[in-house]
Amino acid sequence: MGSSSETEQPFRILLADNHTMFRHAIMGLLQADGDVKIVGDAGRGEEAVALAEKLDPDIVIMQVDNEVEKAKDEIERILAVSSRPRVIVLSLYDDPGFVRSVLGMGTNAYVHKSSSVDELLNVVRSTTLGADDAEDDTDVIVSVPERVLEQVQNAADHGLSARELEILLWAARGYSNRQIATRLSISEATVKRHLANAFPKIGVRSRYEAVRKGLSEGWILEADITVSEGA
Repeated sequence: MGSSSETEQPFRILLADNHTMFRHAIMGLLQADGDVKIVGDAGRGEEAVALAEKLDPDIVIMQVDNEVEKAKDEIERILAVSSRPRVIVLSLYDDPGFVRSVLGMGTNAYVHKSSSVDELLNVVRSTTLGADDAEDDTDVIVSVPERVLEQVQNAADHGLSARELEILLWAARGYSNRQIATRLSISEATVKRHLANAFPKIGVRSRYEAVRKGLSEGWILEADITVSEGA
């Protein structure tokens, strides 16, 4: 691992994760690197937002679970801090639709929790060192399993939104519109509208055709279809 020179200041990081043991382990590993200074740690929610406003960190490394809307609200409030900290998301989820949803929240990086500490440090350096030169502040760095990255990119090439991809994946698993609506906490009419928007984008007219097209193009995998309910 590298270290900061005498004239450089370490990256000031706020770590927000609901799993205390994991958070403290990551803190110790990150602080062993001279480029990093943990200025605060907290669970998700109001405490994390308040600390971001108080400490004005360079980077917020934040856990995101399946409560996407709640995370979106927290990220928006953190990004409203005067210095606009860079936001790196840590998550165990690798569903392509979920990844794309998080990438659309103004975050700077998405790191799967299976990544190594060195990979996380590389993301920290890349998001920060590239901040001054970046022409597009929405550019993001993604550190996820290769198959997920390929699916995200393939789906984007077809013009599918994150929500459309997410709904198509659940449709491929055999869920009805009502079941998908219940799982995603949206209305059945919204599910129907997303499917109606997605089908012409990929040149199909039915769920069966959509699943077949998704499998052939690589943005739906057999492993996605057979995923268990608790995944």
